[in-house]
Amino acid sequence: MNRRDLQRAALATGYFFFLLAAYYVLRPLRDEMGVLFGGAPRLHLLFTGTFLATLLTAPLFAWLVSRYPRHVFLPGVIVASLLCLLGFWYLTRAGGWVGAIVPAFFIFLSVFNLFVVSVFWSFLAEVFSREEAARLFAPIAAGGTLGALAGPLLNQVTLKLFDQRGLLVVSIALLALALLAMLALKSLSPAHSPVHGASAIGGDLWGGVRAVFRSRYLLLIALLVFLYVEVSTILYFQQTRLVEAASTDSSVRTALFAERDFYTNLATFLLQFVGTGLLIRWFGTRWLLLACPLLVAALMLNFAIEPTLLALVVLQVAHRASDFAVIKPIRDLLFTAVGEEEKYKAKNFIDVTVYRFGDVVSAWINAGFAQFAVPIAAVAAFGIAVCLGWGAAGFKVGRTFDQDRKREAVSGKSVNTPSTPSAK
Repeated sequence: MNRRDLQRAALATGYFFFLLAAYYVLRPLRDEMGVLFGGAPRLHLLFTGTFLATLLTAPLFAWLVSRYPRHVFLPGVIVASLLCLLGFWYLTRAGGWVGAIVPAFFIFLSVFNLFVVSVFWSFLAEVFSREEAARLFAPIAAGGTLGALAGPLLNQVTLKLFDQRGLLVVSIALLALALLAMLALKSLSPAHSPVHGASAIGGDLWGGVRAVFRSRYLLLIALLVFLYVEVSTILYFQQTRLVEAASTDSSVRTALFAERDFYTNLATFLLQFVGTGLLIRWFGTRWLLLACPLLVAALMLNFAIEPTLLALVVLQVAHRASDFAVIKPIRDLLFTAVGEEEKYKAKNFIDVTVYRFGDVVSAWINAGFAQFAVPIAAVAAFGIAVCLGWGAAGFKVGRTFDQDRKREAVSGKSVNTPSTPSAK
């Protein structure tokens, strides 16, 4: 790897570090908004609002991708996020977190984190070749995890020195640094890279949706994401219920959420330090995409037997750490095998719309569980069944990708199998 490539890898890592640090400074505050809004009994309303907001913003993003070149819409996503955060800082200057600001902030941050992360990996899928991606995506993800570790720590330090509005200021500064890193990375990218193109990707608002529904490969990725989110939302509802019961103090609850995020991201970093890239080379994507859901299913069974906050925290840490360290890098690697429209439009549709659709479906299912006082053991049994489906979808799409890589290695040419008719 030459000096320029090292600089590109360092800038990509810095970009992701600042991006996730900016989000994780605010994530505990978002979770506290869920409690202030009414806790677990009303969470399904926030998830529904988030999904509706996604339905409004996803077509807007697709329109930007269709009409404007990358050097316009890529930084534009971050600039729009900065302006929204400045708006919340202004609105809370007098009365704090009251009224409609509470659900608005929860919904904004829930949409924001998926859009900026999806755009980040779409950007990297064009900046780096497939061979470079296989080597670098895991260490770049580890750099992001360091940012995710720094965020909760900055949250706790900021709350000791300032009030909750100070968290917005810190996040704005970090997001501005992410924007600078992205622009520097774009300037160092090869001249033939699509990110330098003056033309837009083209197509229409629904190009990404059509691409997903006409490709078996992309449908499997969408199913993988949907089932993962079903499990995540089950755990989120249980977490909110137990944390709400643990304390009546808003700052204490925010600190609890930050502590949970810290240990999750620490576990993620340690797993990445072992070497996600090595694991992919040793076992292939199919077995890793199967193993993680099986681990979560086993720990969910333990939570059903011992439904305590500690058992749930262990389950949450394992679930999210395995996703951040293994499943998410693999999901992003899967998109190096598709065309540019799929990298942006289809990926964004899956990462944002399908993700939030899974959220709202699971939220209403959990609301039904609460309404009919379904016991924890039955909720866990449902979650275990979802884990098994999640693992099956992951194994199938991972097998397709692994076979594609083998053919590419033999032929010496790029074989975009997921885009061919035989893969539909």
